[in-house]
Amino acid sequence: MRTIRLTLVMILLGMFGMLFSESQATAVTVYQEKIFEFRGAWVATVSNIDISRQTAATPEAIKAYQEEFLDTLDVFEEYNMNTVIFQVRPLNDAFYQSAINPWSRFLIGLEGRNPGWDPMAWMIEECHKRNMEFHAWLNPYRASLGVLPDTGDYSVALNEYLETLAPNNFAKLHPNLLVRGMFDDNDSRILLNPCEPQVRQHIYDTIEEIVRNYDVDAIHFDDYFYNGVAAVEDDADYQAYISGGGSYLTKGDWRREQVNILIKGIHDLLTDLNVELSGDVEFGVSPAGVWAPADNMGCGAYGQPGGMTDIACLSYSSYVDLFADTKKWVNEEWLDYILPQNYGSLTGNHPGITSWWANEVSKGNVKLYIGLAPYQYINSGWAIPEMDNQMLFGYDYPTVSGFCFFSIKTMQNVSNSNLLAALNILKTRWSRNALNFFENEAPLPNHPAPVVTAFRNANHVNLSFEASEAAYGYVFYRTVTGETFNSLTEPVFDTVLSSDIAFIFRSEADNLTDYTYYVRTVYDDGTWSPNFQSVTTGIYDYNEAPDLSNLKIQSDFLVFPSQSWVTVTGDVVDANGDELMLTLDFNIGTYYSRQYTAEVVDGTFSVSVYIPPYTVNGGHFVITASDGMENTVKNSNTFYTPASKYTDLLIYIITMDILTNDSVDGIYGG
Repeated sequence: MRTIRLTLVMILLGMFGMLFSESQATAVTVYQEKIFEFRGAWVATVSNIDISRQTAATPEAIKAYQEEFLDTLDVFEEYNMNTVIFQVRPLNDAFYQSAINPWSRFLIGLEGRNPGWDPMAWMIEECHKRNMEFHAWLNPYRASLGVLPDTGDYSVALNEYLETLAPNNFAKLHPNLLVRGMFDDNDSRILLNPCEPQVRQHIYDTIEEIVRNYDVDAIHFDDYFYNGVAAVEDDADYQAYISGGGSYLTKGDWRREQVNILIKGIHDLLTDLNVELSGDVEFGVSPAGVWAPADNMGCGAYGQPGGMTDIACLSYSSYVDLFADTKKWVNEEWLDYILPQNYGSLTGNHPGITSWWANEVSKGNVKLYIGLAPYQYINSGWAIPEMDNQMLFGYDYPTVSGFCFFSIKTMQNVSNSNLLAALNILKTRWSRNALNFFENEAPLPNHPAPVVTAFRNANHVNLSFEASEAAYGYVFYRTVTGETFNSLTEPVFDTVLSSDIAFIFRSEADNLTDYTYYVRTVYDDGTWSPNFQSVTTGIYDYNEAPDLSNLKIQSDFLVFPSQSWVTVTGDVVDANGDELMLTLDFNIGTYYSRQYTAEVVDGTFSVSVYIPPYTVNGGHFVITASDGMENTVKNSNTFYTPASKYTDLLIYIITMDILTNDSVDGIYGG
């Protein structure tokens, strides 16, 4: 997906009454939700932080994994986010079909084991269905977690670990191209040696394989570069460089240059691939928030010309600690976006990090997004307003173009009361969708108006768009029909990406209100339609109840063993095309009650019901299909669940008795 240059976005948003300055920050006195904004979260797969492992290479296990990922996308939708940053290379491995990297142990439990499908291909498709970008998150160098001793010889531990790797793991194939990095006490890890040309080529090949085979929207790195690599690890490499007669660099600058070579090489590779493949894959990095403190702060060797002020001297620094000159990457425009991990509070480094990066990107065309840490509500006991105040501080800077949260799991099934309240505030800030930034294409010869029609069903308005190859997206305003419309004062109702195929935009609506939608088109070349397309909906005062049919209990008998599962299936259709909710209630007197929700797929449903260890005489399931206005309810015929095991003959006799006395239509009653 494409990314418009920030200066152009500012001009466009200015057309809608947004307040911006040239480059330096000035306060925005009134928050106004943006039309264009990066809204993302990381999905970490290392150690299965955000998604479980697939339990087996079976259809059932694959479906369970897919359901968990779809539940995760539901959280992205809940907060109107538009970018999924999914970790596809946590440990020199792959969450996708690769000829050069093994399947990840965090996917299916054993490195190299085929999961029976291609997760990344499916995930990309699901993200794009929901108008979300998919950024493929790679750790370029990390080859293990804490498997090495912190000090002394580690050859034995290294060889033991390498034996556990798949045959095609680059680290196993090239044990001479590895170094030890100390992440924390008792957590020393194996890294690919950043100075080795073979290592760089392997990373280039990995990225090229992804871009050629998958419709990713970006390649994304985090802060993992020379993490805790002791000087002794690459002294021989440095001495070889000195002996080779190259221009003199200190050991630190030499290390930084090794990473510079990689980052520029990726920039050049993606530039060439985008031209060859007519693509627009971006490159973004999410480094440690602090580049380096300024050299006039009395920070000794940590201080650097042009560094940050208003931060603690010994803050973890990408330049000093990781030998990653992220400032240079931005100044050289080797990146499309920089996403500093700004995980501290407003009483700490947070303001200094945001303001410094906001000024740094104002010198060029690299976009700035700020990484936030909702997990700090749990770890550090943040007060409720902290995260919202951080965002408002960021919104004061025109060059802050969005926010990203680490990580998505923190935003699911929230139990911390302060975090829950903070996330509810986020929902008010991001009350609707926002378009992601895009790279404007060459001027279009024509700018056709959208072909859009409206139709209604229960509690919704549907805008049907014909396919458009010229449009990038649409901006909607909505008024009650007859009211005066002014785009400078009317708040944006929503936004949606366009598509090369026909699609429907669906929004909630009061049935008895007549609406007018005003639609403005954003074209692929960065221009806007000069006029609004208006569509009137009328009211919705008619409705047909859903139809339930072909209901079956998938069992030969109506006597179910206790502590077993029974599947109930059926067909359900709605003549108005309403969105349906289907529930199944199972009640046993006053001492057991359970409700199940079933997904309706292509007019059918299937739900598995647990049979508890109770004796049930004359039990039944109640199935309800609702379109939001009317319900259709059907009851199953009675069934029996004995607490003890019955003989097959007795089960048959009881079933026949139930059918003989109670049957109306097959095994179901009306």
